[in-house]
Amino acid sequence: MMCFMAYGTYLMMNILPRQSLGRNVMIFAFTCLTYQNISSMLSDNQYDMSVMFNMLMVCKLTALAYCIEDGSVKEGDKIQLTKE
Repeated sequence: MMCFMAYGTYLMMNILPRQSLGRNVMIFAFTCLTYQNISSMLSDNQYDMSVMFNMLMVCKLTALAYCIEDGSVKEGDKIQLTKE
């Protein structure tokens, strides 16, 4: 599941526009994490520690996507946003 999440995020970063990248990657990553949590609980009836690594991966991928999205804002737009 971790490879699917990473490759899916990489694909989204190459295809989607930068202005909406953070939100879309966050939704995709949390959907993958939710699926893994539910399937782990239904199959084992216990909490699997491999889910913890995917939680960290969600944080890393979402932060990367928001950093790329923030990098697409031009310097003049940043100044106007802070004045409002």
